[in-house]
Amino acid sequence: MLMQALEKKVLVVEDTALLTMLYRNVLGRAGHDVTVATTLAEARAELEARNFALVLLDLQLPDG
Repeated sequence: MLMQALEKKVLVVEDTALLTMLYRNVLGRAGHDVTVATTLAEARAELEARNFALVLLDLQLPDG
């Protein structure tokens, strides 16, 4: 049961609002639990707080 819950958790690290909305909608409709971080600092905090099965990362974040 724990593994199934983990498989659904996705962290989206993206600072573009339109892309964030797109990822959240598509992944949410597919049944994933989506967490969004808009900065590298937010992403680090999320990764320290919980585990994710997948991280989608913007490689051009202003603070990264």
